[in-house]
Amino acid sequence: MAIRTVFLDFGGTLVSAETDPGVFFTEVLREQGHDISVEAWTAADAKAFARWQPERYRCFREPPSFWLRVHGETLRELGLPDPDGALLGAIHDAMTSARRRRPFPEAERAVDAIRRSGRSVHIVSNATDLLLELVAHLG
Repeated sequence: MAIRTVFLDFGGTLVSAETDPGVFFTEVLREQGHDISVEAWTAADAKAFARWQPERYRCFREPPSFWLRVHGETLRELGLPDPDGALLGAIHDAMTSARRRRPFPEAERAVDAIRRSGRSVHIVSNATDLLLELVAHLG
């Protein structure tokens, strides 16, 4: 049987996160006026994630709500008050923006080679809300 279609995962296959998550989150918080070290973020995030891990698969159909809960808990671990949700909103906006992503250098060549071979290419992702924006942004 001939292969007619190739499915590629978007994140981690075609594009990569621009920076280490700890660096990324501390940059976002710095933009909001909070100077938090990468180490402090990483430790607080690990505690928050451990608490919310059992909920991860219950939130499968709502990945943003799961991550908002984890990141909200991380902010609480860090002692950063966020009564109006502005910090959490800034984190969410940064996480869902194309600024954090960049295509792997070989991704375009690989996709072009698959297409030239007569096969169709399809992208799968759990970032369905962001996928069209990211693909448009990345070209």
